[in-house]
Amino acid sequence: MNAGSSVLHRACPAKLNLGLQVVRRRDDGYHELDTVFQELELADDLWGCRSDQPGVHLEMSSEVGGDAVGREVVAGDDNLVVRAAQAVLDSAGLRPDSRGLRFALHKRIPAGAGLGGGSSDAAAALILTDALLGTGLAPERMASLAVGLGADVPFFLVGGTARGRGVGEVLERLPDSVAWEFQLLLPPFGCETVAVFRERARLEGTGFERQVHGVTYPGLGGPDGSVGPFRNDLEEPALRIRPELAKLRDALRHAGEGDACMSGSGSTLFVRRAREAVTAGPKAGSMRDWADRVRDVAERAIPGTVVLPTSTRRVAASIRPASWREPPDPISAPVGRGL
Repeated sequence: MNAGSSVLHRACPAKLNLGLQVVRRRDDGYHELDTVFQELELADDLWGCRSDQPGVHLEMSSEVGGDAVGREVVAGDDNLVVRAAQAVLDSAGLRPDSRGLRFALHKRIPAGAGLGGGSSDAAAALILTDALLGTGLAPERMASLAVGLGADVPFFLVGGTARGRGVGEVLERLPDSVAWEFQLLLPPFGCETVAVFRERARLEGTGFERQVHGVTYPGLGGPDGSVGPFRNDLEEPALRIRPELAKLRDALRHAGEGDACMSGSGSTLFVRRAREAVTAGPKAGSMRDWADRVRDVAERAIPGTVVLPTSTRRVAASIRPASWREPPDPISAPVGRGL
């Protein structure tokens, strides 16, 4: 780090796909989608500064769980933060040996859960690198770089609530949804996206429209229905591949803890309640009380399921000056086994 060099920080929020419709399969093999993204309070943290050491360097720490908890490691060149910083350097025609950059990433968003953690980290790295180097890239150019890093990355340049089309990169801002509290449920296994799409194609050939086009759920918007109703065309195929997920979904419903929906191709499920409903009604209590009840139901249905309480409260995702790894304000922490 340069002596006296400034450090910048940005939060990297997670997201849910509140609904997902498969529009068509393109000739290149990708599927065009129509989805609604929702930014969540759960977030990673990214710090960046200029460095005397040539190249782009990344340190990582995590409180997600597993062997990496509490450990600091140096990430490789294939990490999305490093790739994003390099993309800005390349776009501006700058050599990495003349513009050293140092980043520190603290992970709270589990990887491989469909919550967009890596994509959000990449978007933050694009923004921080542009600010640190003063390259002043136009929004259109930043969006183009984001698409090159992943279909979800452009959303995290926008945040809030947004409709995504194409492969998710064509974005339309929507009014931010009303205040909702979520419990995210992460089973101890994932759903391979390719396999889920393959199962959907198989179901489509059977003529069962409901199983192809999913179930319509109430929207998360206000009375004007601006963010719903919505459906997830990948839920039924994912449940066919992992029947345990149906067991978990049904257990939550029977326990009266909310309608469980799937985010994207799974395996993450989510239940939601209006904020005022968490502290009122027959099961009034705190967010932690609700999380504990949901965790108990989930543990009986699929042992090892992790529960993450979060909400639609927007994380302050603006750039701010900071000290190196300065602890941010408390953000939703995981609740569950192995965390």
